[in-house]
Amino acid sequence: LEAGSSDKSARIRQLEAEADEGAKAAARIRELEAQAQQAARAAAEAEKPRAAVAVYGRANCPKTAAVTSQLTKSKVAFDFFDFDRDKSYMQALQASGLSPSGRIDPPIVVVNGNKVFWDEPQEGIAVHFPSQLINELRKLGFVQEQQVWAPYLLKDVTMDVEIKERFYNMQEAFLAMDYNQNGKVSKKELIMKCEEWNIPRSEADRVIGEADWDKDGCIDFREFCRRFGR
Repeated sequence: LEAGSSDKSARIRQLEAEADEGAKAAARIRELEAQAQQAARAAAEAEKPRAAVAVYGRANCPKTAAVTSQLTKSKVAFDFFDFDRDKSYMQALQASGLSPSGRIDPPIVVVNGNKVFWDEPQEGIAVHFPSQLINELRKLGFVQEQQVWAPYLLKDVTMDVEIKERFYNMQEAFLAMDYNQNGKVSKKELIMKCEEWNIPRSEADRVIGEADWDKDGCIDFREFCRRFGR
């Protein structure tokens, strides 16, 4: 009887061991399947066409929302990444040779993997970052100027009308007209805009005469806002 009982116990232990091995094998199979699915998703994600512009921001961040809204309005395609989870922008910062002077807050905008833009406040200078960003993207060819078809000179259209129809705010308009980015709009730059918009070159003389309060031959941002923001 004792021998039979011993054999039975041994058989039970064997079955339990086999069951345990089976459970481990099944768990391993599930783990491998999960890894394979994850790899497949990663491969599919890698094959997706990436936009040249990447925004690293936070979902409920007003500054991030302002940037993405401006990009959408300007019809600039972009990918969105979580600022706190994806730190890829740090590689772009290093590649561009930029070193932020302090803490970086979202959003960070990376273009072509090596150009980085972020809202870094400068003492005494208030700049609307979304507008500044759009102007930089325009220079890089990502934003197309709104074209107005005109087979002849639009004699009755003023620069005031063009600025109101083409731009969302004063910062964007000023940055678009300040071709050399020196912080002032010259008569030459105004004439360039007149030719681009098919309006009389005399508009440049009129605007300089009305806006150039300090009589230095150029219009700074304060003068620009005083003239066109009314």
